Formats: sequence, C-alpha cells, structure tokens
Amino acid sequence: MTDSQLYLAVGIPMLFNGFLITIVWSALNSRMSRIEDRLDHVMGALADLDKRLTKVEIKLGMQP
Repeated sequence: MTDSQLYLAVGIPMLFNGFLITIVWSALNSRMSRIEDRLDHVMGALADLDKRLTKVEIKLGMQP
C-alpha cells in the first residue's frame, strides 16, 4: 500500500465522520433552541399570571 492510499484510507472516513458530527450537532442545537423558546414562552405566561394574582391580592386586601 502506498502512502497516498493510506492517507485516503484514513482521511476519507475521518472527513465523513466529521461531516456527520457536524450534522448531528446542528440538529441538537436547533432542538435545544426550540426548547429554550418554549421555556421562555412558559416563563412569560407565568410572569403574567403572577402579575394578575398580585392585582387580585391587592384588591382583596391580602397584600401587607
């Protein structure tokens, strides 16, 4: 086996694995971004609920 054949036999699978790792990393990154967006939405809804409950507590005289 010549040097160039060895380089190709080792190099091509390494490049292919690097390409696959990049694709998997991108897919995971996009999924995590979607999860973060959902959590931000839920946290915003909880903040709105907290504001509403605070207003109700003030009207009922439950706030000190």
